[in-house]
Amino acid sequence: MANKITSYLLAALIILCGSLNITYAQKNKKKNNTTAAKFKMLESFSQRTMPGRPEQQPTTNLYFILVWNSNIPPATFFWRGDNGWMSCNMAYVHRTGNQKSSRFMPDKDYITESITSHEVRKGDTLEIMPVRGGKFPIPKEIDQNATNTLFYKTAKSSWLAYPVKQIKAKQDIIMP
Repeated sequence: MANKITSYLLAALIILCGSLNITYAQKNKKKNNTTAAKFKMLESFSQRTMPGRPEQQPTTNLYFILVWNSNIPPATFFWRGDNGWMSCNMAYVHRTGNQKSSRFMPDKDYITESITSHEVRKGDTLEIMPVRGGKFPIPKEIDQNATNTLFYKTAKSSWLAYPVKQIKAKQDIIMP
């Protein structure tokens, strides 16, 4: 009789431990996929450049200003917008205070410095700018219907997504 009770108690203990492990793994998996831990978006905006020659077409660029909050640097950024899947350039942002950085760049109170992804440190302010051109296939892990989303990954993560809810339109840049 004591042997049967011990067997039932042991089986119940095994089931309880197994369910605790599954719950712990699910909680940790959700925690690792949060985007808030990687960066904080400060500003997202578009800016149109009006060329100085009438035969040239205006161009519109997107900019994302963010503070990197992870000890692991980003490996790459991609933008999935209305125009498809675009790779992104990355640059350090240096604030210039109240003075504008150039008469050709209204509303831009910072200057940028080119960097590579492995130079990024926790607390760095970055400018992420999608660039036209290039033929980068969309990875299978990315939702094909996602739009207005900044995708990124680190050396130790899979693809992470940051949906951009609002993009402010800044004053046009008029070239001479």
